[in-house]
Amino acid sequence: MTDQEKRDPAVDPVAMNGIDKEAPLEESGSTNESGDMKASGSGDVKATASGNVKASASGDVNTPASSDMNPSAAPETSGETGIRQQPRISVVIPTLNAEKNLARLFKRLLAQTAEAEIIVIDSGSKDNTVSMVRKAAEKAPCRIRLIQIPREQFDHGGTRDYALRQSGGDYVMFLTQDALPVDKYCIENLLKGFSQPDIAGVYGRQIAWPDAAHYEKLTRQFNYPDQGRVWREQDIPRYGVKSYFFSNTCSMYRRDIYEKAGGFDKPIITNEDMMMAARLIHQGYALAYVPEAAVYHSHNNTLLQDYKRNVKIGYVMRRYSDRLTGAQADSEGMRMVRFVGKDLIRERHFLSLGAFCMHAAVKLAGNRAGKARRKREEKKGK
Repeated sequence: MTDQEKRDPAVDPVAMNGIDKEAPLEESGSTNESGDMKASGSGDVKATASGNVKASASGDVNTPASSDMNPSAAPETSGETGIRQQPRISVVIPTLNAEKNLARLFKRLLAQTAEAEIIVIDSGSKDNTVSMVRKAAEKAPCRIRLIQIPREQFDHGGTRDYALRQSGGDYVMFLTQDALPVDKYCIENLLKGFSQPDIAGVYGRQIAWPDAAHYEKLTRQFNYPDQGRVWREQDIPRYGVKSYFFSNTCSMYRRDIYEKAGGFDKPIITNEDMMMAARLIHQGYALAYVPEAAVYHSHNNTLLQDYKRNVKIGYVMRRYSDRLTGAQADSEGMRMVRFVGKDLIRERHFLSLGAFCMHAAVKLAGNRAGKARRKREEKKGK
């Protein structure tokens, strides 16, 4: 068994021990579409309306110089050996009141086998998030950067796109603040997912936290199996809506293809990752799922939270239905219900089965309500 396999909880459940699970936090991040930035005395970056980049009194601007970090440049090689070096990698983390998660997340990211710059884009946190990022940046000034943006400007697509365009990576990884890589190989394994030249994006596996509801653990197993895959537009008849399944909870994009394809939709209220996947697929690129790149991530949502979230999902799926050709979300949903329900019955988790059925019904109702809302807008010509 390799060192990596020993760290994989799918191989060794003991790897789950010692994980300090905190309650899921608020969705995070916001963006300033102006593209203007200034550096403060603390070394963080703030959006401005001036159109200029301003330095602090020390003269330091905490943004990469174009000559140093040109994202379109090819990975460098050693002059003596000609060996191809690791491509430049950036990790983008949108945050909002993330203080409970940041310490362990930074620790895990800084211990990765593949080195990366870490960009935190915060949208008005009221807790200690900003001060924690600044302290971490002082300890690792070449690795961690902070961008601050007003909360009201948050957009799921625009925020991430803005942060990507401030980064210096040839490959850009996205993480949510409440996800935690299971081991030190997460970034490395995502990078390995670009095994073919037309692969534009990859995403990793999500493993439920130990305290997650049993049905939530089974749902993660259904959506994030231990078998990887690569797919293209011609595979849509085979995979249906799964052709567009992609998660920015833990993902990575090739920067050159991302920019050529047009980037995330903005504004968009949710599912910017799914719509980007559809954009890439229909432009002739391939996507990949890499289960070896795993993070702990799950939510113990209330019924109301699930309803509101699925209203947004239904709305977006209706809004971009012309892009989601061949997608039958209802049939995939029924497959998931059968998978989870069968396992819960077999294991005699009847209370969990009841809770799962209620959440499934609420999600379906929310999804349909969101689609109906968008349909009404279409009739009004919006």
